[in-house]
Amino acid sequence: MKKRLTLILLLGVLCTNARAAEPPACNPPYEPSNVIEATLRYSAAMQYITEGPEACSRAFAGRFVEVFRDSWLISDGCLKVTIEDVNAALEKRESIPRKVSRDVPAVVKHANDQHAFIR
Repeated sequence: MKKRLTLILLLGVLCTNARAAEPPACNPPYEPSNVIEATLRYSAAMQYITEGPEACSRAFAGRFVEVFRDSWLISDGCLKVTIEDVNAALEKRESIPRKVSRDVPAVVKHANDQHAFIR
């Protein structure tokens, strides 16, 4: 009986850890497949690159740039501006404060350079 209970607990822990390690679900606004669609939905793409889950938005940004790079309709100047916009969106995401777990105290820096922990 003890072995069975230990085995059940062990399997439960392993299954829980496996689910916790799953990557976040990627829900891009669209799948960039052609330059016309990418151009028409440019602002939605930039917003997703800035605000989406990091791994997902970086992959989306790569596909987005490739659509422009592979198109004969886009000039080198337009491609350069698109790459600059994507890089700016990626940099902007680094400056956006992320949600902090309630269990982890956030550090706030006061004007007198002392740190205070808030919950």
